[in-house]
Amino acid sequence: MKKVIVFLITIVLTGCLSNVEQGELYLSEQVGIDGERDIDVITDQEVLNEVWEKVEFQKSVPTINDGEAFIIAYTMENSCAKSIDHTTITEVEIFHIETKKRGTNCNDIGIERTFVFEIDKETFTKLESIEWEEEPFTIH
Repeated sequence: MKKVIVFLITIVLTGCLSNVEQGELYLSEQVGIDGERDIDVITDQEVLNEVWEKVEFQKSVPTINDGEAFIIAYTMENSCAKSIDHTTITEVEIFHIETKKRGTNCNDIGIERTFVFEIDKETFTKLESIEWEEEPFTIH
């Protein structure tokens, strides 16, 4: 029985780690700073604290572990909320983030939406750029 439990825990932990390797969605909130599509790549806790306060996230600021990064992606949505459709890391080391909107009968009212992704150290050091809603952003 103990072997089965250890095996299941190993599978669960492996699944969690692979999510961070691919850019785990940490947070999505209807907040923003300037109403424009943009990306912040943060590897320093002090900078993350400052951005977290400026954006006014409801959730507490996370802790950056050594070498990890948080990618903060800003966008605008209409009355139909956006969500993350999928994220992938391509062979040429581009972190590709694709959104989708929920609903079809939407009013164009311009609401800020910010997504926060957590990336592990090994994956982050390999990345060259981010493609956010079909727009490229260089990160190094």
